[in-house]
Amino acid sequence: MSRKEGQPLENVKEHKPYEFELVYTVPEAAKLLKVDQFTVRSLIKKGYIQALKLGRLKIRKLEIDRFLEWAQGKDFSNLDEVKELTF
Repeated sequence: MSRKEGQPLENVKEHKPYEFELVYTVPEAAKLLKVDQFTVRSLIKKGYIQALKLGRLKIRKLEIDRFLEWAQGKDFSNLDEVKELTF
């Protein structure tokens, strides 16, 4: 069945915020990572996340995914001394 013009796309309400974005602003990345903007800027400044500047700082979705995969199991309480997460 094809979609008629003017009809909403199926399952659009089910997508997560920013799911279709290729790049995120610092505030958007902060929401995704559930941290404040200062932390995202610090992660960029320390080199943990790579950013680009297109008007404002932007972070590619692929970079967020790469960072999260790499950061799994690490403690970022002190960005100057990231270590393995221990309990």
